[in-house]
Amino acid sequence: MDEDLGKVAPYVAENHLTFPVIPAKDVVDAVVPSLAIPRNWLVDSKGTLEWEQIGFGADPAWQEHMLAKLEEVVRGGK
Repeated sequence: MDEDLGKVAPYVAENHLTFPVIPAKDVVDAVVPSLAIPRNWLVDSKGTLEWEQIGFGADPAWQEHMLAKLEEVVRGGK
């Protein structure tokens, strides 16, 4: 999360991110009084927070676990 929107596109390109990145600092500040970084949210198509991860683990299978959790949310489960 960055207040300088000019840094977002270069960061996304440099890190080859393929998912949508939505600048939402104002929304986050309104919803989350104290923000821990990193923080991952999965939100369903209705805008409902379905899952949240706070902090970073050294799990070598992190990407696979995140994709599985995303698939679960897309299917409608938590």
